[in-house]
Amino acid sequence: MQKIAIFILALALAACGGKSDDEVVAALIEEGVEGLALLEILSNRPDLISGGDVLVAVTLGSAEAEDNLVMTLNGDDVTSVLRATAENPLRLLGTVTGLQLGDNEIALNIGNRVTVTNHPKGGPVFTGPQIQPWDCKNAGAADAQCNQAVEYSLLYRSTTPPGPEDPAFKSYTPGSQPDDMATTTTDTNQTIDFIVLKESGYQARDKYVIYTLFQPSEDWSSDNPREGWSPAAPQSHWNRLLLVTHGGNCRGNHETGEPRFADYAGTIPPNPSIADSYITALGKGWSVLSTSQLNLGHNCNLSYQAESLMMAKERFVEQYGELRYTVGTGCSGGAITQNMIANAYPGLYQGLLTTCTYPDVMSTATQFFDYHILLRYFFPRSPEDFRPEGHPNGRVGGQSFSEVQQNQIFDHTNGRVNAEAADAALFSEAVNPESDCGIPVGVGADKRFDQSSNPGGVRCDVLTFMENMIGARQQARW
Repeated sequence: MQKIAIFILALALAACGGKSDDEVVAALIEEGVEGLALLEILSNRPDLISGGDVLVAVTLGSAEAEDNLVMTLNGDDVTSVLRATAENPLRLLGTVTGLQLGDNEIALNIGNRVTVTNHPKGGPVFTGPQIQPWDCKNAGAADAQCNQAVEYSLLYRSTTPPGPEDPAFKSYTPGSQPDDMATTTTDTNQTIDFIVLKESGYQARDKYVIYTLFQPSEDWSSDNPREGWSPAAPQSHWNRLLLVTHGGNCRGNHETGEPRFADYAGTIPPNPSIADSYITALGKGWSVLSTSQLNLGHNCNLSYQAESLMMAKERFVEQYGELRYTVGTGCSGGAITQNMIANAYPGLYQGLLTTCTYPDVMSTATQFFDYHILLRYFFPRSPEDFRPEGHPNGRVGGQSFSEVQQNQIFDHTNGRVNAEAADAALFSEAVNPESDCGIPVGVGADKRFDQSSNPGGVRCDVLTFMENMIGARQQARW
């Protein structure tokens, strides 16, 4: 009772001195005051939780404190979810489930309390209004947010080099030992069978996939997918590192897509050792994660990308455990995504591996605008260009430009070829409001914008896709 009285007095003093409950309890535990416990939220910032569950840690001031500990969620006892970690028996971890939408209170009877704000699994968390319309292409979608049950499977890496149509991994049956089973030596210097647990699910209205090097029991089943692995006691080969892969290009699709794992690095011909870097990372003991919205060619919107990454990382931590750090990797649009998120949302990455890099979407787009304008100058397309047509090398005001001269103006030996490719593949799709909002068609022709027949339809340019970030221009300024 004396210890509790000291704790209550300390909290009262903290209220006057400006310290939080967390800071006071942490200080008292540091000073060796027994009988106390400190509650921490590990999944994410407490106000940015989603999906109805959250990983928490409780640090005990003494072994005896555990006998008196009670943890509650909105008044209900949830102490049973806590498990001691192998590294520190005075540190307990557990995933609290059943959070209601909005504010929830998780409290310790001999420590502090934290308000956790839970957001829908389908989002949004901080992005504001979500782009509409949105088409759930996943057959198992249970609602308009594309939510569906999480799926698990086991895979293995073969010793046989994959052919052009072979998958990176093959399906694995627990208890079997395929003749072509590869082994791998991890960062923790363990040599084990190269078996991978794959988790697939939907958050923020789109798909995520997690790969984790995993040693299953012979009676493994998808009903108990992480048997032998918990956040408090992950398997020993895991190095607590997470690699996040990205895709290139820039599009604003209006439908669910697929995550990108092959790390295209701009090599011609493609370099398999770079493209399959995520497999190398898995073999070293890293986990690998990607979401469809981290593919810039599917989702060219910074805030949607950052929210998707944040929610997927939260899901990962709640299921697999605390991370030492998270590293991104990717080329072109994959580099843009890393650079923009690291700049605007610090803390989501602790390291970046950018190749064929660009700084961001908009400054990069100015190059394609220049390409477009110069091509119209060299090759007039209509009378509105006010230039004569018909000259094979481009004709402006009676002046001919050879391809060599055009390349000199583009400042590249292949300048015109690059400009034409960029104009067809990027400018027209990213800027043209009459594009199809996705590949395959994301918005039907009857709903899409058409200057003549449907001026109020869905505009499929990337700037409109970014409306939640940059706002809409007032009609008086159109």
